[in-house]
This record gives sequence, structure tokens and C-alpha cells, in this order.
Amino acid sequence: MMMMVMWTCQISQLMDRFEQQFENLDVQSQVMEDTMCASSTLTTPQNQVDALMQEVADEAGSVQHSSSVCLSVC
Repeated sequence: MMMMVMWTCQISQLMDRFEQQFENLDVQSQVMEDTMCASSTLTTPQNQVDALMQEVADEAGSVQHSSSVCLSVC
């Protein structure tokens, strides 16, 4: 009986550590995602984004409006 109690306690401790590590990983993943999003937004020149959007619009045969309209809607 004593072994069963100890084993249950060890399982509980293991599950607690797993939960804590999972929460830490979730926080680290969110920080990394936010950082990557911010860095790619800051390093992409607006004129290149506009030119690529215009190129895609031209290929699709549609009319491209200025990016400021898209940014205010998105």
C-alpha cells in the first residue's frame, strides 16, 4: 500500500512539472511568434510590399488600390 501512495505522489509531481514546462513553452512560443512578426514587419520596406501587391493584382487582372486603404481595413 505504501508503494502505491509513493508511486501516486511521484506521478502527481511528474504531472505538475510537465504542466509547468508546458506553460513555459507556451509563453516562450508566444514571445518568439510576437518577435518574429514584429521583426518581419519592421524589416520589409513598404515600397517592396506595394510593388509585390501590385504585381499580384496585375497578374490576377484586378485593380489594386493604395496600401493605406488595405491597412485601415485590415
